[in-house]
Amino acid sequence: MKCMIPKKGFLGLDPKDAVAYSDAKAVIIPFGLESSVTYGGGTAKGPAAIIQASREVELFDEHLWCEPFRQIGIVTLDEPKIESEIPAALQQLENIVKQVLEDKKFPFVFGGEHSITIGAIRPFLKKYDDIVLLHFDAHAD
Repeated sequence: MKCMIPKKGFLGLDPKDAVAYSDAKAVIIPFGLESSVTYGGGTAKGPAAIIQASREVELFDEHLWCEPFRQIGIVTLDEPKIESEIPAALQQLENIVKQVLEDKKFPFVFGGEHSITIGAIRPFLKKYDDIVLLHFDAHAD
């Protein structure tokens, strides 16, 4: 899997603090699908905005008294060229998430529009009998 250089990825890590994909436990998957929005646009820019904002996160956790990213190992995948048709895009995302799970890593999908949810979750449903879903939305609807 092709990853962003650490400075451009999630948390904007210094290269000396970065890990290789093989050593990471968490994988950020930017997937800015924007195909079925009905009011306004901009969901395609969501992943980049989240990643940009993450560079302002305090890395030190006062409760754990450490910088957890060092124990976890986080990489950010390059955003793929997203298929234009929703079914193909969802299959594309599903394949990426499935591969990350097969590599024994935890995928975090940063999207785009609501329709990406099924592509992000389907590999978990196929692999696990019982899951809990935590879903953040840009607005409270």
